[in-house]
Amino acid sequence: PTLSKTNFETSRTALRNFGTELKDAQTDLSLKTSQLSSGSQSKINPENVYLEYKPVPGMPAGYTYTIWQAIMEVVTSSFRVASMDINSVDDNVDSTVYFIAKNSLNGILKYLEESTQAILDETDSSRKSNVLIFLILLCVASFALLLSTGILIPVIKNVKMNKQEVLELFMSLKKEYIDCELVKGKKFLGTFQTNPETEMNAQEDPDKQEKLNEEEKDKNFKKGWDKYREPRHKHKKFKKLGIGLGLVAFKFVFILLLMEGYFLMTYFLSSTFLDRVSSLTNEMSQLISRLPAHGLLLLSVKSAIFKNYDMQIKYQPAESFILDFQNKLYDQEDKLLDTFSNNYDYHTSSYNNAFNNIVFSNACQYVEALKTDAAVCEAFNQGILQKGIYSSVIKYWDFLRQLNHDYSSSGKKDSDRSKYLNDQGLKTAEQMSARYFNAALISLVNQLEVDVDQFFSQELNRDRILFIVYIVYLLLVYLFIWMSFVGDMQEELWKTKSVLS
Repeated sequence: PTLSKTNFETSRTALRNFGTELKDAQTDLSLKTSQLSSGSQSKINPENVYLEYKPVPGMPAGYTYTIWQAIMEVVTSSFRVASMDINSVDDNVDSTVYFIAKNSLNGILKYLEESTQAILDETDSSRKSNVLIFLILLCVASFALLLSTGILIPVIKNVKMNKQEVLELFMSLKKEYIDCELVKGKKFLGTFQTNPETEMNAQEDPDKQEKLNEEEKDKNFKKGWDKYREPRHKHKKFKKLGIGLGLVAFKFVFILLLMEGYFLMTYFLSSTFLDRVSSLTNEMSQLISRLPAHGLLLLSVKSAIFKNYDMQIKYQPAESFILDFQNKLYDQEDKLLDTFSNNYDYHTSSYNNAFNNIVFSNACQYVEALKTDAAVCEAFNQGILQKGIYSSVIKYWDFLRQLNHDYSSSGKKDSDRSKYLNDQGLKTAEQMSARYFNAALISLVNQLEVDVDQFFSQELNRDRILFIVYIVYLLLVYLFIWMSFVGDMQEELWKTKSVLS
């Protein structure tokens, strides 16, 4: 069958452009994945891509390459085909055309899809690994807090012993006996304690001095007894933590629970953030996959008609592959809409409005690349684009399905192949896919990238604020609680030492 020169020139230009883009994309991918583990690299950049060549007696049927080498082979061959005359393009004669036709829709396509899926799997694996790391850090922090509590509470308990407890510990006496002896000691001190002023007064007036001695004894005894009976801290002050073991333990537990609460909050916020990132990444991958999917369906139909279905696509018969692929595209389109709905609250209002307008409204008015020639866009294919990309895609698929069905039912004659390959409807489908679908999808992908960047920035700012609040909290605890507590413990240690000495 013959192609019009206009169609061939369009295909020639597209072949050069796509070859360059494919080469640059694979080079960029190889560089960006060079830091991954060897297992991940082997999946993303496979080293066992088998390419077939036109059979030559005495020569191997094919060779195994790395994915980068295989793509370079295809790109080089595509440049050769792009420079050929239209009458020379025949895969039954030319080995380069045979190589492109045989491998582009089979080995190369298969391994590129597997590489793309490996990238998505690596992203999901990284998310799970990060969640596991956060969980381990949470457990380590919680264990450290519990361990510190277990170490500090016994120390506090021993430091906070009063005089009776210290004497009971070191003298093996009962508490009741110690209390009785302390009362006697206080009474003794109150009875025989003298004052210089009272001695001077005693020389002047013995009777008056005797009376003063009695009052002084009562006063000293009462003072000693009250001091013995009253708590050490008469006033409630927040900075005095050493009021009792129970209160000290309560305050320690309260402070540690606040710290543990921060760790728990950080873990759950991080886990939620990574889940949202996974959802947005999934949506991004589905949007990007729409770009080659429409073109692949069109190329598959054209190639199948050109070869009279005597070919394979992804190592499947062309006719069955096209039918299965069309059904798969319908499911993927519905899945994309469901994913967008699930992520609606994670998007900004600008992206949500852009998606709804481009997909379900007049795409010509909301895609920047189409606004410059909006009148032509709105008039294209009976104004189908004014109803949104979704309606246009459905019509596009229905047309290719009908074209494929009509050719299959026509008897697959050579004359019919030329007619179908040069059909005006097929030209319209090519223009719709190459210009309008790609422009709309690229616009959505770019806006989603900006949306994801804003989402990351918001999450980063929130984490910074939480971390600053946590640092300020630790600083306040250290300055106003811990330092006061340490000073109070030092005082208690000195008092305990004085009792023992």
